[in-house]
Amino acid sequence: MRIVLAWILLILGGLLLVAVIGMAFARRDVPIPEATYSEPWFSGVFNALGTLSLLITGGFLTLRLPRNNLAWLILIAGLGYALHLFAIGYTYISLLAAPAPLPLTSFMFVLAPIGLSLLLPTIPMIVLLFPSGRLPSPRWRFAYGIWLFFIMMFGGFSWLSSFGKWVPFDNPLARAGEFDQIVSTLSVIAWFGFMVLLMLATLSAILRSRRAEGQERQQFKWLAVAAIFIVVTLSFGSNIGPSAWSYLLNALNVAAIPVAIAVAVGRYRLWDLDLVIRRTTQYALLTGILALVYFGSVIILQRLLAPLTGESTAAVVLSTLLIAALFLPLRRRVQQTIDHRFFRRKYDAEKVMERFASTVRDETDLDALTAELVRVIQETMEPEQVTVWLRPTTDHRPQATH
Repeated sequence: MRIVLAWILLILGGLLLVAVIGMAFARRDVPIPEATYSEPWFSGVFNALGTLSLLITGGFLTLRLPRNNLAWLILIAGLGYALHLFAIGYTYISLLAAPAPLPLTSFMFVLAPIGLSLLLPTIPMIVLLFPSGRLPSPRWRFAYGIWLFFIMMFGGFSWLSSFGKWVPFDNPLARAGEFDQIVSTLSVIAWFGFMVLLMLATLSAILRSRRAEGQERQQFKWLAVAAIFIVVTLSFGSNIGPSAWSYLLNALNVAAIPVAIAVAVGRYRLWDLDLVIRRTTQYALLTGILALVYFGSVIILQRLLAPLTGESTAAVVLSTLLIAALFLPLRRRVQQTIDHRFFRRKYDAEKVMERFASTVRDETDLDALTAELVRVIQETMEPEQVTVWLRPTTDHRPQATH
């Protein structure tokens, strides 16, 4: 029964996203009102692609782990966002592109907040349930209360208020007066509860990641990489303004967490994540240093050579040669610094192996070499027991050295 329900939700969400993309292209030549909630036509395409990652991740994990609450929450989040985007796209088509308003246009002002109420409160719950699908402790049961309150507020009442709209058109279902003020106050309380729950869930994930070991620690690393990616893209997107690139970054932000969860829960050893983080940090720092050296040397050499040559070509050439000469030694230095600071265990193991290699070159005593080999293995791999088997030259019975 769970598998059938997962397929139904997955197919329904996929059909809604196909409709969202179709409606977005249908209004690509229609001018939109200049208002706060106005969205360009391509926003529907990028938002649908980002939501697709939620649906695929939720569907994949739900079909594989049908009793995992985390998988179901991701699938519900994808379906909720698909409903929200469908309601927005339908309203634009009805009130801008169609010759006359389409049927059920008023209902879209109800469907949009309902879809959003399924998405937003699910986000902190996903962080809280990661990676096992269970709450960290029974004390977190109040989180479900905040989650349900947020859903009921936005899905049940916000569409009756003046702010309960997500399109640049008046909400025909809004009520004015005292009722509107009450709903507005309750919505503020719901938003405050949502933000508190999100911060607490994030803090819980950080603390659990520091205590985690083995497989769970690797899974939290994937979530950390996704969080870093979101912070970087949000910082970059805030400087480029509303454009196709900004909506593309938003779609990547939406996809970052579910993709990281899919890899972490499904196949957390798909890549050597420590190597990915190490290489990314290394080359990002190396690129920044080389860029500073290059532009700094160009500026300095231009001032020094301008009285002699009268042009900047020589400065550029010399700066390029300087960068080429610095690349390899600077890369080794940066790598050693990063390993020493952030990957101390690996750095120490490499130092031990270097010392062992120098010992092997100079040592001729077999017993001393065996003892050194056992010491290196214990220091780098920390096994419970080490046994070295040697084949003597006089007979064929191997000897064991501990």
